[in-house]
Amino acid sequence: HRSHPWVWACRGSQMAHSLPFTDTITISLSQPHVYQFEYEESETQYSLYKIGRAMFETSWIPYEWDVKINNYLDELWVPSHFAAEVFARAGVTIPITVIGENFDDQAFKSEFSLAERRAQRRLLFPECGPKDVIFYFVGKFENRKGVDLLIEAYLDEI
Repeated sequence: HRSHPWVWACRGSQMAHSLPFTDTITISLSQPHVYQFEYEESETQYSLYKIGRAMFETSWIPYEWDVKINNYLDELWVPSHFAAEVFARAGVTIPITVIGENFDDQAFKSEFSLAERRAQRRLLFPECGPKDVIFYFVGKFENRKGVDLLIEAYLDEI
């Protein structure tokens, strides 16, 4: 039985995708409704420590997510303090750790001078020229993320 692609076992700083799980930390990038399957019906049930990374963009979480999180995880990672408050208010009692998104938006903030933004962009995107337009998308390719609008904006710029 192979591990599911969305579950990674971490050993130190290296990502491993192998057995045994008894001395590993498992980090699930799935949404909480999948945790029961991952942690009861797969080899990850033997993990030493189970972490889930979840988010929801509203002031509430779906029904029973709190139960799944509390029953199957040792710790929950969320991308913002807002999300931490939402999950805690919904009844999540395990430790919640805020680990922000992994994109440095300093190169795009208008309070910096144009020269400062261009210097930062050269560091982030060395393959791009100073006049290149940069389109950056983070998220799932689904209708609610507005990928169609990003493509339209790109086509308007070229």
